[in-house]
Amino acid sequence: MGAKRAVEGRTQPYDVLLAAYQKKSIGRPNAKDQSSHTNQANEEPFVDSDEEVENIMQAFKQSRPTPLAEKRYFFVKRRRQCFRLRDILVDAITPK
Repeated sequence: MGAKRAVEGRTQPYDVLLAAYQKKSIGRPNAKDQSSHTNQANEEPFVDSDEEVENIMQAFKQSRPTPLAEKRYFFVKRRRQCFRLRDILVDAITPK
């Protein structure tokens, strides 16, 4: 606390600034603001449980999920067979 009071270049002493800060309650929400937020949170529209179930089932039916990534398949054996066949055909048609 002594280090805070010893800072040079203040416009007013530390105790005066601290008292003004606490009086304004800077950084703290006011009680009035909290009560208005809680009232708004409690005023959710009433939804019937059957209607909610119907909405969720409809959302499931309409959703078309797609994977974020797909595994790429490399057909190594098939590619090797194609290259062997290509080499055989190239050797067959090239003059010797």
